[in-house]
Order: sequence, then C-alpha cells, then structure tokens
Amino acid sequence: MFNIRIKQVKYIIAILLVLLTAQTLCAQPKLFKDGKPNKELKSGELKKYFKKKYKGVNRVSFSFHQYDENILNLRIEGSFMPEDSEAPIQETKKKTINGKYDVKHARSVARKFLKRELNLMGAESLDEMVETYSSSDPGSSAVLYKVFLNGAAVEKSRIVVSSKAIGEIYRVTANLVPITQAMRAASANTSEMLSEEEIRALIKSDQHGSSLHFLRLEKVIQTEAPYVVWIANIGDWLYEVDAFTGGILRKKDNIINM
Repeated sequence: MFNIRIKQVKYIIAILLVLLTAQTLCAQPKLFKDGKPNKELKSGELKKYFKKKYKGVNRVSFSFHQYDENILNLRIEGSFMPEDSEAPIQETKKKTINGKYDVKHARSVARKFLKRELNLMGAESLDEMVETYSSSDPGSSAVLYKVFLNGAAVEKSRIVVSSKAIGEIYRVTANLVPITQAMRAASANTSEMLSEEEIRALIKSDQHGSSLHFLRLEKVIQTEAPYVVWIANIGDWLYEVDAFTGGILRKKDNIINM
C-alpha cells in the first residue's frame, strides 16, 4: 500500500513538472518594463515563444526604434495558423469578390491571432484593437490595427496581420507601444477634455482669426504626460495641444521645416 502511494505521488509530481515546463516554454515574453521597452529582452525568448506556440513560424525579429525609445518593432514570418489547429479555418476558404479574396476572412484570421496575443500587443480586450485599413489581392489580404483607448488612438501603435486565403498567416509586423495605467486613466477622463469645436476655436484664435482648412484634427494618446493631446494640421502649421488645458505643446511651421 505504501509503495502504491509513493508511485502515485511520483506520478502526480511528474505531471506537474511537465505542465510547468510547458508553461515556461510558452511563457509570454516581457516586452516592456516600467513603461519602456525591455532592454533586457533577448531575441531567443521571442523566437522560442512564437515557434513553440505556432507551428510554421520561421522567423521572429525585433528591434528598438531608432528615433523613439518608446517603440518596439516586431516582425513574425512563416506560414502558420492563428489557433492551435493545424487545419485551415473553414471560414477562410477561397472566396473572391471582384477577383480579390474577401478581406472579411483575413479579418477573422487576424482577430483570432490578436485575441491570443492581446497582452503582448498592449491591449486588454479585442475592443481596443481597432481596424483602420485593409487591402486584398488575388492571393492574400492584410489588415492594419491600432490600439485605441476610450475612442482615441495610441499614437504610433501599429499592427499589420497579413494572411493567405486558406487562413494561414505569413507575416505580422508591429510597432508596439507600452500602455501604462496612467495612459488609461487619462484617456478615461473624457469629461475634462476639450471638445473638437473648442480646439478649432483655440487654433483659429492663435492664427488671429484667419480662415483655416484642417487637413487633420485628431485626439491621440501619448506615452508621456499629459497623455491625451489633439494633433492638428492646418497646412502650413502643425499643432499639438493639451486635451485638458488647451495649452499649445508644440507649434511647427511645416514649410520652414520641410
């Protein structure tokens, strides 16, 4: 009886060790540390993570952005399914519209991948991954996503998932930005933010009431305080305005700086 119990204990320990080893091998790498790209990150960690998790991943590379220390560039290449299954996803079978593959299938594939890698991409839910562009040709499709917090895009965040018609992903490229609690808290404080109309009036006043044509007016989330700013391009001038106080953080003459 005693020997049987020892065998049972050993068996349980062996199973736990196997599970622990599998979890360690597939542990999600820590891309960011203290709100900045993790400079201690090793390429081997990322390669091991993706190759263990997705059969068919051939190459994984990352780099720290040359001009912005808050951005980490990630690239994954191969021919892999976005889920554990090795079989093509049924809803991504060949289907064309005007000679091109229907991008809704690529969207389905991309969202399956993003759902599994939300934390890695800096999002807490798929609702924060917003599609901003898509393209399709006879052999493949690509879908571009940005991270949005409370309706505003995280500046410079960018994830492109490219897939084949059978549902296999062949490339993922991403500019990953650290999402901190301070950024989330600021973006949620919408009642204290200036409206689009108020920003237009503020810039018009700064331009001494001249007639303005806004090429771009967008509220974005940044990694540094005040975190939420309005970006305005009125042709000759580029403005960056504090979304809470209306203070002009940056004003650049596009013609002089060309």
